[in-house]
This record gives sequence, C-alpha cells and structure tokens, in this order.
Amino acid sequence: MKLSVNEAMDLIDECGPDETFWPPEHVAAMNRYVAGDPEFRSYVEDAKWLESMLENWDYQDDGAEIDFDTDLDNDEDGPRRRPSDTDEEDAEDEQDEDLEDFPFGSIPVDAGSRRPDVSNTNHGGDFESEREEEDDKIIEVDASQIKDMDALMQEFIRKQIEDAAGEEFRVFTRDFDAMVDIAIPDQVSLEGIDQKVASATGPLQKDLRRLIAARSQVKRVPGMRSGRLHGPNLHRIMANDDRVFTRRQEAESLDTALSLLIDCSGSMNGARTVLATEASYALGSVLAKLGIAFECLGFTDKTEDPRVREHGYLQEVRAADEVAKIHRMFPIVMPKFKAFEERWTIPVMRRFGHVHNSRGQTGACGYNMGYTPEGCGLEFAARRLLQRKERRKILICMTDGEPGSLVFEARSAEDYGAYARQSRQVVKAIEASGIDLVGVGIQHAGPTAYYSNAIVINDVNEMPRQLLALLKRFIVG
Repeated sequence: MKLSVNEAMDLIDECGPDETFWPPEHVAAMNRYVAGDPEFRSYVEDAKWLESMLENWDYQDDGAEIDFDTDLDNDEDGPRRRPSDTDEEDAEDEQDEDLEDFPFGSIPVDAGSRRPDVSNTNHGGDFESEREEEDDKIIEVDASQIKDMDALMQEFIRKQIEDAAGEEFRVFTRDFDAMVDIAIPDQVSLEGIDQKVASATGPLQKDLRRLIAARSQVKRVPGMRSGRLHGPNLHRIMANDDRVFTRRQEAESLDTALSLLIDCSGSMNGARTVLATEASYALGSVLAKLGIAFECLGFTDKTEDPRVREHGYLQEVRAADEVAKIHRMFPIVMPKFKAFEERWTIPVMRRFGHVHNSRGQTGACGYNMGYTPEGCGLEFAARRLLQRKERRKILICMTDGEPGSLVFEARSAEDYGAYARQSRQVVKAIEASGIDLVGVGIQHAGPTAYYSNAIVINDVNEMPRQLLALLKRFIVG
C-alpha cells in the first residue's frame, strides 16, 4: 500500500523520528521522503528537537536565569528607581487582592505571562531578605497541581486524537443518493395488513382521532370584556363587572409534519421489517384521516452499486482519500413508502402491503437491504422535513442495531466507528434545529445512548400499539 506524506507524518507522531522504531514495511518510503521532501525532513528534525528537549526536561528548572540585582537596577533605559513607601503600600494591597483569588497561593501571573515584579518588596527593611522571601513565595506551589511533562504530552495527544475522531464525516459524493421506488407487482392485496392493523391498533386509532378532534373544536368562552353579550353573565353589571361578553375561540389547527424512518438494513430482514411496516401503515392511516402531512422512508445503502464499482471511480476515491480520509463512497438508498407530496391512496398503501405480504424477506420486498447508515438516513429525512412549512416537525427513526457500513480502506477501529460517531453528531444537529426527534430501538437499546427522546420496544408484537401511543404523546400531549 502506497504511503502518503500525511500518513508518513502520522507515523512520525506515533513512532517517533528514530528510524529504529518505524514499521519495517514503511522504512524505505519514509527515507525517500526524508531525502526528497524538504517539508517532511523539517517535520522529522522538529520531532527530534522535541524529543531531545523532553529528555532533558525538569519541571523545577525551566532554563531561565534571572540576575535580580542587575534586572532591578538596570535595563535598556538606564537604572530603575527604588520604589517609594507609597508605591510599596499600593503594590502590596494589590498583590494581596490578587493572591486571594489565585488557586495555588503563589504570585499571580497575568495573561501576558509576566514574571513576578519584586521591585515593590522593599518596605524600609533589608532588600535582600525581602527578595529571598519573595523567591520562597514563587516556588510555594502545591506539588499536586504540577503534572509530569510526559503526562501533559499524553493528555495533549489524547485530546488531539479525540478532536480528530470528531472530524467531519467525509462523503466522496452524494450524486448517487436517492429515494427509490419500491418494486411491487401489479396486484397487491391489502387484506392481510388491514386485518392485522385493525385488530392490533384499531381502538387506539379511534382514541387518537377523538383527542385531536377535541383539540380542534371551536367554542365560545364567556367572561370576556368584549365580544358578544352573554345573557347569563349580565348580572355582573350590578357589581360593576364588565366581563359580560363571550368570544369565539378556535383551537389551533394541528400544524404538524411528521417523517417516519425505517431501518432497511439486512438485520431487519423478516419479522422486524414486517412489524415496522405494520406500525408505519397504522400511523399513516391515522395521520391521513387527520389531515397531518407525513412521509415514510426507509434507509440503507448499496455497496454493490455498479456505478461505484467501476475502476475509474475507485481511483478517484483513492486519490481523494490520500488528501483527506474518505468515510463514505457508497450511495444511500431511501426506499419510498410514501413521500410528503403523495396522497394516502391505494397505490401508496400497496407498497406497505407488498412488504407485509412478502414477509419482509430480502429480495422479495422490492428494495435493497444493505447496511445501517443511520446518520446519513436521518440527515436525508431531516433536510426534507425542514423544507416543510408546518410549524411543528416530528421525526421518528426505527432501528434494530448500531449505525455502521463499509468505510473506504478502513485501517483502524476509529475508521470502523465513523458511522456511529456521525450518527451521534447528526442527532445533536437535528435536535438543535427544533425538530422533535425520537429514536425507537427495536429489541435494541442503542438509541437511548444518543437520542434525547428514545424508547425501546422489546416485544415486537406490541410495536404498532406502542408507536401509536408515542404519536399520541407527542401530538396531543
């Protein structure tokens, strides 16, 4: 494998500038860079200098030598005057105030890293004894507060690694990402899914519709100071109470858009896909009757896409990866159960029915089942949701596993964890955008670790009922 300059520099950071500790397979390439790349050679020399400095490091001696007598009495502008008693008293008061707030009880140092000013320490006594007393104060630092230099360097390197781990999730291209139609036969029966949903969620659907309808009622509220006269309240006039009117009050309409996201990875194959589809179908039938805008998408990826398996494409990705690590090179596939712009019609309902009738089996559902690029799917769905004009936006994501997919030329555990880190970053961004985001773990508690709102469904047979109850809590309250 070809070693890039950046990778060679990383090896210097990891193994040091001594050739003895370089990986044998990279020694020749490293020496070529040393001989032919001035920037790399300078990087190695700097690393050697840093190592030599650390070998001789003593935190009790920073190498600075100060001649107090010379420094006090002479500078570039000539001899320095002795402080007066007034100057000394003011300086002492100011120093005492600083010492009260300083954590280690020593002489405070300001943002300019000034050394302690000992010129104000002569209060009519022996100057040398006062100077020695100040020297004692300078080194009276709690030893527990001082860290070994090696520990400081280790902490610094660890912080750099953590920052690097939080770098932007790099996608080579989004040109191939798309919603895809679910391939279904000409005739799909809805009888099976209708019966299953009606028996499992029928009562809760009616309850939800009734509660939302009650919220949308128009009513007249008495006890107002303007509006239409209200006969039963006219007696208040005798007590100089002018609250004898009623006013028409209309509850706010349900100004909500909802996006439902289904994990379509291979691990969902079978019963989990069937039940996720049933739950989504039950939600869809309720939302459609209530006039709430919604869509239902799946998410997975397609690692066998012929467009990204071409030699030219792979060479382009490899060249880009040498400049900056590429995490995703495969297209995101979003199976379309129902889009926002589609009505809840028989052709749309048949997509759910087909997946249900095919028992959620790979190759029979009508869409690809790949890995679990959860963050990518969330980002795709959230962008569409944020374009909606509705005031309130809800996104529910159902998944049965940890986020993950193939990373281009993964070389470490950090590379393999890129999708999980990205999912956590995307969840935080979506929650900060004002979207009500809910993670639903299907027999898996993963979402509870990084979603602010998360539930776990262990009994998949209860999944439609629990999701409707969740919708009731978020929309109705």
